Amino acid sequence: MGLAEEAPFDKIIVTVCVAELPRELQKQLKIGGLIVLPFGTTTNCQLIRITKHAEHQYSEES
Repeated sequence: MGLAEEAPFDKIIVTVCVAELPRELQKQLKIGGLIVLPFGTTTNCQLIRITKHAEHQYSEES
């Protein structure tokens, strides 16, 4: 998933609703980087933002 060979990225935008948080994409972020994605099911999806604060340290906001 993603483009690991081109990482790290400042921002990643996902355009399809996912049921699980994409850990592989989180690993591809720079410190301070963001992922924006729709999260949930096809009938109940909300937009969230994931921020990478340090290696293996993330926060999520909806």
